[in-house]
Amino acid sequence: MEKIYSNTDFELWLAFKQGNMAAYERIYTLHINSLYEYGSRFGKDEEIVKDCIQDLFVKIWTNRNSLTDVISIRNYLFTSLRGQLFNRLEREKKIIYDDNIEDNYDFEMVFPTENRLIAIEKDKRLTGKMAAALDKLSPRQKESIYLRFYEGLSYPELAQVMNISVKSSYKLIAKALDSLKEHVDPSDIYLFLLSVYK
Repeated sequence: MEKIYSNTDFELWLAFKQGNMAAYERIYTLHINSLYEYGSRFGKDEEIVKDCIQDLFVKIWTNRNSLTDVISIRNYLFTSLRGQLFNRLEREKKIIYDDNIEDNYDFEMVFPTENRLIAIEKDKRLTGKMAAALDKLSPRQKESIYLRFYEGLSYPELAQVMNISVKSSYKLIAKALDSLKEHVDPSDIYLFLLSVYK
């Protein structure tokens, strides 16, 4: 069995690029659940999400020698999966994706199951208000809130995944939070997002 000598993303990625199967398996194990959770929010077709994730892992293994070095494996995988999903959905005429049009795809904003139940028990009224307020956001705003608060991405990471500038990522989150503030008390918003999306 091959040994992995480090757990840092850079060294793990380097070992994977050199053909270390244990490193490849570790990357898969560390990120498969997050990739599925993120991908499934773009639509209800689980098979498309699973196919795209499988294609992504086959593609990175096949092309590992020509891949660039990465600082964050998660960012690289999220960015790649998002692109693959959009290409597949567009090819199957389920969306018409255009970077210049903000709201031409769906992004479901549902609470993670285990945290959802805790949040409902703590304050059903706030959860209901937040769910209604989140539902009013554009798909891009929902995606940015998900990436920032649930996945914990920094603004530069969020920008990379969504293929926007860092400045735009700040504006996107600010607009989303401003929209939420129209329906829910600001202090409740931050407490809710930090407790539910963690």
